[in-house]
Amino acid sequence: MEEFEIREMRGSESLIRQTLEDAGVRFVGAGRRSCKCPFCSDTHPSAEIYFKEGVWKFKCFAKCKINEDVIGLMAKIKGTKPGDVLKEKTATNGRHTNGSSKPARQAQVFLTIKNIA
Repeated sequence: MEEFEIREMRGSESLIRQTLEDAGVRFVGAGRRSCKCPFCSDTHPSAEIYFKEGVWKFKCFAKCKINEDVIGLMAKIKGTKPGDVLKEKTATNGRHTNGSSKPARQAQVFLTIKNIA
């Protein structure tokens, strides 16, 4: 997977949202960035997504204290390593394992890179 594709994945709000929503997370609050953590026994929205230095991240302020970008988050959800997530993304040609397309901007970037290569 190209470095540019990885940067685009990590910088995509829609991809991190979709990843969490696929895991059953529902966003609430101002800006719809708060949620319950899917990794701990969180009973109140004490996790959030945030943007810092070009990267969207997920952080839990409750028990598990996870703080990951979308690649680390996908790995945590699947119980695997971030490198395995990147290999899978390359093998599935940029499609989610459930068959749905990546968010439109991600798909466009992926196709652009493939056309250049």
